[in-house]
Amino acid sequence: MNGTDDWTKRRAHCLRRLDHRVSAWVWTVGLLCGAAFAGEAALPELPSDPAFWQHLDTLPPTPKGAGYLPGVASGKYVHFRYPAPNPKPARYRINLDNIVAMRGGGTSYQVEVHLDSEQGPLLYKGPKITADAAFNAEDLSRLDATELLTEAHVKQGYVDVWVTAWVEGDTWTTYKDDEGTRWDLYALVPDPEAFARWDRLQRERAEMLRRGICVIPQPQQMTLHPQDFRVGKETTVALSGSAAADDKATAEALRQELTRRSGGAVKLASKATSNQVRLVLADKGDALAKAVGFAVSQDLGEQGYALDVKSDGVVAAAHTTVGLYYAAQTLMQLLGRDGKATVVRGVRVVDWPDLKYRMMQYDVARGNTVNVDYWKRWIRELSRLKVNQLMLYMEADWHSPKYPFLGRPDTVTPEKARELVPYAKRYHVELVPQVESLGHADTLLGHEELKDLRLAGGRWAICPNAERTLPVLDDLYGELSDAFPQSPLFHVGGDEVWGFAADPRCADLVKQVGEEGVYAFHLNNLQKLLAKRGRKLAFWGDEVLAFPKVADALTRDAVVFDWHYGNQQAYPSIKFFLDHGFKEIYVCPAVHGYFDVYPQYRLAFGNISGFTRAGAEQGVEGVCCTTWGMNRGGSAENYLYGLAYAAGCAWSSKETDRAFFDQRFPTVWLGVPAAADNAAEVDRAFWFAWRGEEQAPFWQRLFEVSRLFFGPCDGFTDKLSDDDRARLAREAQALGGLCGEALASIGRLRKAATRNTATLDALEHAVRVHGYVARKRLALCALAAAYRAAYLKQPRDAAKLRGILAQALEALGSTHRPQPRSCPTT
Repeated sequence: MNGTDDWTKRRAHCLRRLDHRVSAWVWTVGLLCGAAFAGEAALPELPSDPAFWQHLDTLPPTPKGAGYLPGVASGKYVHFRYPAPNPKPARYRINLDNIVAMRGGGTSYQVEVHLDSEQGPLLYKGPKITADAAFNAEDLSRLDATELLTEAHVKQGYVDVWVTAWVEGDTWTTYKDDEGTRWDLYALVPDPEAFARWDRLQRERAEMLRRGICVIPQPQQMTLHPQDFRVGKETTVALSGSAAADDKATAEALRQELTRRSGGAVKLASKATSNQVRLVLADKGDALAKAVGFAVSQDLGEQGYALDVKSDGVVAAAHTTVGLYYAAQTLMQLLGRDGKATVVRGVRVVDWPDLKYRMMQYDVARGNTVNVDYWKRWIRELSRLKVNQLMLYMEADWHSPKYPFLGRPDTVTPEKARELVPYAKRYHVELVPQVESLGHADTLLGHEELKDLRLAGGRWAICPNAERTLPVLDDLYGELSDAFPQSPLFHVGGDEVWGFAADPRCADLVKQVGEEGVYAFHLNNLQKLLAKRGRKLAFWGDEVLAFPKVADALTRDAVVFDWHYGNQQAYPSIKFFLDHGFKEIYVCPAVHGYFDVYPQYRLAFGNISGFTRAGAEQGVEGVCCTTWGMNRGGSAENYLYGLAYAAGCAWSSKETDRAFFDQRFPTVWLGVPAAADNAAEVDRAFWFAWRGEEQAPFWQRLFEVSRLFFGPCDGFTDKLSDDDRARLAREAQALGGLCGEALASIGRLRKAATRNTATLDALEHAVRVHGYVARKRLALCALAAAYRAAYLKQPRDAAKLRGILAQALEALGSTHRPQPRSCPTT
């Protein structure tokens, strides 16, 4: 391939590395070693899962160590060197994701990468990007250099890579290769057994698809039986063991689902019968193996289970009530059709979670509401995916009985809590309160009644040493602890705050213990407030990472919520907290859509899978997938696709392949029958904004669609060259085409969907907003070009200029037609 556009397409193909389809292909050992073979195109695209790839560390003169280079001038090259293994690998990629803007504020950024020399073969030339944040977010982590890797590189043992950025109004830099950190650089080549393992895995998945087996989360161990269990008029559900009320509720829920799906009248039975679905609570030891009829070597713990589905009966067993509940969720997902008959797919499953606590956070504070019925749906649907905690992020959103001026309309009230808490308990979900108790307190401190709590007179942070700080927080903690009694956790925030020395009330304390000591002083005091109520303090860990001395002074009883939202290759912060003696840690990725119309799934999926896997590998007990700022045209409903993926990763942290998830999602979430093209439909519908990256890179920028949707027309086309306006018009045209494909896929999914159709409603709304923005951009580009041409013409024709403006107004007005569907209530 030659030319910038071709290489941009190749890179886009690399970034869409998870967008592969199940297909038949043949592999040999010679493929991996680069030996001659027929039909090289048949070699499959491996997933990004690290289990399939080896990381090869960079070589000198690559800049190494902590920190970054001084500002690099536009057009100046930096030299990197990557190892070239022998024999030549079948795939060769490099991570060059350390390139960022230096100061920010520039008007144009464009990265360019060559091999061998500054004038050598072009590996990649990115689009011109006008926002520094978008340039920093550009994914350069898996640049595919396979076709440029030569035998000469292999013979010399390395590849020289030369990188520059063309920048206007700023300089650029690169973080040094810092092994084991976010800035670790390396080459990627397939693991020696990668293609063979991927082939086996694909064959297994193809057989699951053929049988209609779709489960989220994917069980840890699943073996297929040749025959299914048919649900008939004689089918019963029986519960064995020391059953409690919750176990009986699980059996009844399973009975109802079997009845609904089969159209029959499945009954509960007190004794064994033929054609029976049996739920068993088994003591530790051999009782569980005896119940399911096969040996179970894995320690299933409190949440694991085993089940066996054969043609003559179904048995599911667990040691605990919650384990039995999760077994029932898997059984309900295994329901399908065989002709006119309802069946439970024939499988043997042994399953347990990789992480004990699987939490999702709902951002109440930023303009969202707490609609009780909608929240009940979140609880129900996420519990089906084995989520066991939901956290409410609040600032001034609690309707406090003691401080009645707090609480926005339709947020969190004691009455809503009294309704939601027992409802969540039925589904084995804990509701965890969070109230910002240091920084992010602007809505709380905006009330004049609490102005004495303001740090240095500002509204961002609470003063730790103000006279009323602890009494007020103690009151709020007491109310919220009573309202949400399920979980031992209570999250106090604590992120993105500093500047205690600026407040005279903290000045003496700062002199004694330093600012780090004041931070620890405050959190330790909050821990004491919570401890007397039997609660554990949870806090965001970023300030401890920024100021490590805090870790030495902070109580080890606190629970760390370690948040990072980048799609990075390493998360060294986990080891930092473990090394400093913190026993309880949650890793916290995000479905990132902060103040935007639609979540940034291209960023989120890599962040969720990588961070969750890193946490599981290092033995942490919890994961909290966060959501932030679900407004500015966004909808909480559009986050559920990403949260479903996060739930799958939290239970089975190594099962992260996006194509496999997309294949199962329509069946599990929407009730769409399993089909070979389901993954493609999900890709077109839910990933519409990223499918045309080489055609429309402009639309992947953070906040851009929200800005263009809500922003005025002025500023859309000024300060742009004719070439830039033409390029943006082409990209808008491309986005319009992608939106059309997305709407067609949404329509097909809607026809087959039997549940959660609100997800499709919200998605359609987001797609239509993107389509509107594309039309708005096209109209403005056409206006700017026509007006400029007419304006430059001498003598100027005022009537023609007025005509152009009239046409523009008509074109823009046509984009404001009412939308046929609205977002679901959130």
